Amino acid sequence: MRRRRSGILTLGCGILFMATATRAQDISVGLIGGLTYTSPQALQNGSAREIYERRSGYHFGLFVDLGLSERTHLRPAAIWSVKEIGVQPGGGGLSLGSDFQLNHVDVPLDLRLELAIPFIAPYVLLGPQAAIRIDARDEDDRSLKDRFRLLSWSANVGLGLRMHVLGLVLYPELRYNFGLDKLNERGPWEDLKLNMVQLRLGLAL
Repeated sequence: MRRRRSGILTLGCGILFMATATRAQDISVGLIGGLTYTSPQALQNGSAREIYERRSGYHFGLFVDLGLSERTHLRPAAIWSVKEIGVQPGGGGLSLGSDFQLNHVDVPLDLRLELAIPFIAPYVLLGPQAAIRIDARDEDDRSLKDRFRLLSWSANVGLGLRMHVLGLVLYPELRYNFGLDKLNERGPWEDLKLNMVQLRLGLAL
């Protein structure tokens, strides 16, 4: 049932992207990169357990900005994302007490809404995100890949600015990503969800 729901959601996002891309009035591409601060949460029988710790990681990738109207844009992206997760001493957890790293290709589909404010161009972001698991390893470089799901879902909200600096178009952003389903396939903590704060800078090409 979970795989069927994931497939339906993936298909729906693909149809939405294709439908809006054909109506786009203005299309641009660019580079994005920044820092990721993870906030993992482990749940067991509905109760949160404080065994994981926040860590910082990084991400970089490409985006496409599709102008649907003067102030409404659709922005899909493909992002290589390194997510570090700490484990408290004696916490157990998925990696048997050691910190671990998740490598995903994140595929957000953001709706970017520019606000009508003079002189600056602020905007809000919101939309779903798919995370495709590429690799997972603990601090001793042991593979944990089989413990995590190939595909997981989350949602993004954020604020940004469209800035023109020395002939360049920049997009500094502050984003919050909250997990919609668990990351792990198996392990002692069956519901590991990951929330993230991301500081990002985009550059239109």
